[in-house]
Amino acid sequence: MRGTGGIGKTQLALQYAHRYKSEYQWVFWVRASDTTTLYEDYRKIAAQVIGIPADAQLSLKDLFVHIDNWCKTHDNWLMALDNVDDPQSVQDYLPDAGRGHLLITTRQKALGNLAAEVLEIGKMSTKEGLKLLYEWSKTPEAVRQTPTEKQSAETLITELGGLPLAIAQAGAYMQNGMPPSKFLALFRTHSVQMLSQHSTWNEKEHPAVLVTFQLSLESLDCEGDLGQCAKELLRLAAFYSPDGFPIALFTRGASGLSEALRNAMQDELTCENLLALLVNKALVEREGETLIVHRLIQAVQRHLLGEEQKSALEDAVAVVASSNLNTEDFHNWKWLEQLVATAQACYESIKAMGAQTWACTHTLNQFGLFLNSQGRYGEAEPLYLEGLAIGRKSLPEGHPSIATSLNNLAGLYESQGRYGEAEPLYLEGLAIDRKSLPEGHPSIAT
Repeated sequence: MRGTGGIGKTQLALQYAHRYKSEYQWVFWVRASDTTTLYEDYRKIAAQVIGIPADAQLSLKDLFVHIDNWCKTHDNWLMALDNVDDPQSVQDYLPDAGRGHLLITTRQKALGNLAAEVLEIGKMSTKEGLKLLYEWSKTPEAVRQTPTEKQSAETLITELGGLPLAIAQAGAYMQNGMPPSKFLALFRTHSVQMLSQHSTWNEKEHPAVLVTFQLSLESLDCEGDLGQCAKELLRLAAFYSPDGFPIALFTRGASGLSEALRNAMQDELTCENLLALLVNKALVEREGETLIVHRLIQAVQRHLLGEEQKSALEDAVAVVASSNLNTEDFHNWKWLEQLVATAQACYESIKAMGAQTWACTHTLNQFGLFLNSQGRYGEAEPLYLEGLAIGRKSLPEGHPSIATSLNNLAGLYESQGRYGEAEPLYLEGLAIDRKSLPEGHPSIAT
């Protein structure tokens, strides 16, 4: 299924899986936006149906061999691969579908040989859009049937581009009893202002989301302290994995939050009210103890941050860094695994924006260590390299932390038999330790 962001591909795939689940013996859901989430979900599948321990140290390539062999020897399975944003990076890890079905969702037009059949997902019809709008707005039937309001609602669906994400946010905004005609007037006024002020908005095909999101943000100002906490949470979540991240990140990493949000997240009732507020305004989705912020909403939030984007990223990374990234405690590995996709998302932003805080270095190095310990060298290496680059730029020459980064990267190369690349890093790290540490220090010996 192919379509633009926010068009509802994931929901359609979920509906298909639910509606036809009786025709399959196994149904698997795989987040395929990158190889990190692909690896995480393949591990779960391997543990579930093959019996491979979830903590087995297998590379993605080795893991895929097991998955592919299983698919070749079993019938009646469905595997949905959601958000295949980079077809080239995952095409080598798609199982043989001779005895089952692969269902792929993507925004990409160039799919090559990835799919045998492509279903284009277009915008919602007026009828479909009205149904979704009213599911969210709870507009009374008497108001819906008023000629003026009926026409306004139909016009609104058209001006929202038939985009489900924008329609849901509009409906959520109208939940306080606002009729379609009033929201339409509000939307039009803000459209002129927003689109003239934000001519650099990248998602040109989705101008409506820029407006509906801004209206939703403004509505949070009417929710007092809880609304301000909600805005701060969205500001941080703009840099986390769009495939979901644990809500516990805001409690385990509470020391990186503002006092107001920290207190809100640590009080169970206030936390639940805060999350309910965001869900009810169609700004986030919640699946158990996982929070999901749509990619398009993240893109709008980052765009609206403007020049504050880098400082917001650094705040977001500080929360991750504060959440206990100890790689030496085996019992902490489950927590780290939950955060790998978010660490990768942070890495992409850190690299793009040139963030250079201690939290950035610490986060990248710790997840590099974790991935290295699991034999996921291809994922670990770019994190190590960026952590080292930040250290060289932000720390004094010869700082012990630079030696640590050098040794970590050298260890990764050594594990892969890349001795020629490992040796100069080990030697540089040793030279730094000899200068910065007392003679006979244990770190020099190791």
